Amino acid sequence: MKGRYQIFLTAVLLSCFLPAHAVTIVVSGLPNDQLRIRVGSTGSGINVVTFNVPVGQIGNGVPITGTPQILVRVTARSAVANSKTATLTANSLTPMMSAGGDTIPFTTINWTTSDGDIPAGAFDGSNTQTLLTFQNSRSIENTHTFHYSNVNVVPTGTYTGRVTYTLSMP
Repeated sequence: MKGRYQIFLTAVLLSCFLPAHAVTIVVSGLPNDQLRIRVGSTGSGINVVTFNVPVGQIGNGVPITGTPQILVRVTARSAVANSKTATLTANSLTPMMSAGGDTIPFTTINWTTSDGDIPAGAFDGSNTQTLLTFQNSRSIENTHTFHYSNVNVVPTGTYTGRVTYTLSMP
């Protein structure tokens, strides 16, 4: 019976539109420009963060920490004479949804970070949330721990959704 009365929130974190492994993209036609983004572990598959909310704690306002932690690594390179600004964004517009059609917005998910290069924050529910801007020729790597705010009483079930990270450098 216990499993029947638990809420399982699942946020799927995805780099670009491919499984969570390293992606290299050459941009702007200059041979030395390069972007790399990795969200999650190497290899195939999409990393899943799971939040288990026991029935007696649903909506009590005590945050629930998700597992596992997720590695976020971004690199932007450009010729020294052609300095550019890279931007890391997140798309959390589409809420998590259960099989019954109930939803939980990603605005209920926040994160802490291992060293703050990518600042701690919360998803804003938009499709273009800026997480970080930085000058090119830099690599940044943080481990994020995600937390569900647990402030609303929602119907029991498994809620799934996807946050898409994008790294760009015009």
